[in-house]
Amino acid sequence: MKIVKLSSTNIKRVKAVEITPEGDVVILSGKNNQGKSSVLDTILYALGGAKNVPSQPIRRGENSATATVETEEFIATRRFTPSGSTLTVKTKNGMSYPSPQKFLDGLVGRLSFDPLEFSRMTAPQRKDALVDLAGIREPLQAWEQSHREAIDAMNEARANLVTENEALAALRLPEPTDPTEALKLTDLLAEAAAQRARANNLDQLMARKTAQDEEVQSLVARIAALQERKQEKQAELSETVDQILKARKALAASRPVEQIESQLEQLEEQNEIVHGNAEYRRRQDRVAEAADRLVGAKAALAQSHNTKALIFADAKLPIKGLEVSDGEVLYKDTPFDQLSASMQLKVSLVMAMASNPELRVIRINDGSLLDSESMATIAKLAKKNDYQFWVEVVDETGELGIVIEDGSVKV
Repeated sequence: MKIVKLSSTNIKRVKAVEITPEGDVVILSGKNNQGKSSVLDTILYALGGAKNVPSQPIRRGENSATATVETEEFIATRRFTPSGSTLTVKTKNGMSYPSPQKFLDGLVGRLSFDPLEFSRMTAPQRKDALVDLAGIREPLQAWEQSHREAIDAMNEARANLVTENEALAALRLPEPTDPTEALKLTDLLAEAAAQRARANNLDQLMARKTAQDEEVQSLVARIAALQERKQEKQAELSETVDQILKARKALAASRPVEQIESQLEQLEEQNEIVHGNAEYRRRQDRVAEAADRLVGAKAALAQSHNTKALIFADAKLPIKGLEVSDGEVLYKDTPFDQLSASMQLKVSLVMAMASNPELRVIRINDGSLLDSESMATIAKLAKKNDYQFWVEVVDETGELGIVIEDGSVKV
């Protein structure tokens, strides 16, 4: 739908204006303070709701005002008095809509009344406007949360890998000749004590043998009288010899005390090496785990970017190449604020048209700020998308578009 007739009476600086527009771009021209903006505001007041109406919409010196917009399907009229305003919306055959503003709100979008507002928005506001228009707020919020978590996980994994590598670098590097098992102090002390006990026992047995030998020699001299005693002592001697053999065998089977004591002296050094090597291997494992975590975090971050791409691939974007990144709108990977003025205008107008698919009318204030390239862009977009643009420009030639002079259309 487009506007087929616009009527305005006593709206701000307007006296009485009736316009039947022709073409895709309707130019309202004239000098400053003649009522051009007031004509455009007629569209805003009639369609945009009471929230867009100023406290004093009635022309000074008058008691009432009327703003009427007629399209191919309905006629919207807002009447103003000092006490307020009323809105009626009727079909072409005279039937009234029971909820006129609700009906109009379903036809027009926020940017319809000021499409350049999109270019004046802050980056977060532009992002919100695009997200709401594309209908992707909920999935995008979910993606942003998971994306932040993916970035945090990757940063944590990277920091963990650095920490583990620093801890590994601080350790002694194991050598091929290093011992593989730690020595136990208690075992070595027990072994040394046992060996000393065996040596002492042998010394005692040897002393006993010497005494017994001497006694045997004494007894030999007294064989005749002490034969029976001799036999007993010989039996004792035989038993002692057996014990000596066993003691020697036990002593020979064990390590020398000197060797044990030498190993005791090396215990702390050897154990430090063994424990250090074990810690090195443990740190190697942790470094490997940290590296795996970083790989996983990077993969999750890449997946997060893929998820975002899918969200925007499925979104109903008004122009290909728009997306949201780090809280701002990008067009073809360029932040909106860094686009050329003509490209900002194009994106803003496309956004406005996408937000207003039913009533295909766009109003542009301050059209004098637009250069010839921008005006050409407006004409091209209007024709290509079958839209009607109402543009206010300052002009003193009296030959451009519909000329507004002193609140009326100049004939």
